[in-house]
Amino acid sequence: MRFRTRFLREQYALRDPNFGYLFLPNHAKIRVRNAAGNIGHLARHSRGQDRDHATLWPALFQVFPDWTWGNQGTGDCVSWEAAHKLDVLLAILAVNGKIEPPKRRVASEPCYGFARVEGQGRSVYYGGPGTSGRAMQEGLKRFGTLYRQAYGAADLSKYSGSRAVQYGRSGVPDELEPEAANHKVRDAVCVRTTDEAIALIDSGYPVGYCGGTYWGLTRDANGIAKQIKSGAHGMAITGYWRNSPKGLCFWVANTGHGKHCSGPKGPIEVPDVYAQCGSWMPESRITPVLRAGDCFAHTFVEGWPVQKLPDYGTGEYL
Repeated sequence: MRFRTRFLREQYALRDPNFGYLFLPNHAKIRVRNAAGNIGHLARHSRGQDRDHATLWPALFQVFPDWTWGNQGTGDCVSWEAAHKLDVLLAILAVNGKIEPPKRRVASEPCYGFARVEGQGRSVYYGGPGTSGRAMQEGLKRFGTLYRQAYGAADLSKYSGSRAVQYGRSGVPDELEPEAANHKVRDAVCVRTTDEAIALIDSGYPVGYCGGTYWGLTRDANGIAKQIKSGAHGMAITGYWRNSPKGLCFWVANTGHGKHCSGPKGPIEVPDVYAQCGSWMPESRITPVLRAGDCFAHTFVEGWPVQKLPDYGTGEYL
């Protein structure tokens, strides 16, 4: 009976086109390295800070001043979430002088193909679109990333929904794999608590938000979600706010379908374009999603160094 139930859940997830998040119960059983035991120095750094809030998007707009949400039309939300996290991470590494400023953003379609086919360990020719956070981190570590540029006959300079579908069914073309291997994610950790999420954000690392998630549709006067939707979805956490009127909140950045969220932005500065698809979400909504074990943070450099966060309010680094 348990096998039958698991089988039905897997088949339902593969058919479900809902936002592109794929529930993989077998993946959830795999023990994944936890953030607390592998980046303890970030937790120690975070405990030494006296911050009411920390946000990661100032670096994004410093490196990509014309940044926009782009598009995500096939349901490959987990690949959008991964590409967005990596764009933010690359921007923070650049403003900290660890890498040259990237000229192009990460292409989401190869992330999708590497995760859905290679990361899940099989070709997927059936079912609705989607993959898991776990499969995504496997694909990024094993195969790497590509950018919004042309690679021979494959022009990835603009998002293509049909390309995402193709890569999600048959994988990324073999001739692109050597290029992607030059830009592999060095490490990934599973983030299971809000304390771990805060420690990562304090140190310059965005956090994935994948699973049975919650996100805002409208915001109250403080920028906190007052109309909330839920479902199987993949998004990104790019900030926290400790002392909001509703206590600890996290900024959830949603996929780029246009203006997902409306209402006031609140007292913390958020660019208009970034507020179109995001809101502050209370800790009570974030905690169960992290606890489920499919939320990850990534690094492109060795050792998980602490990064300084640019603060546009003072012009100095936090």
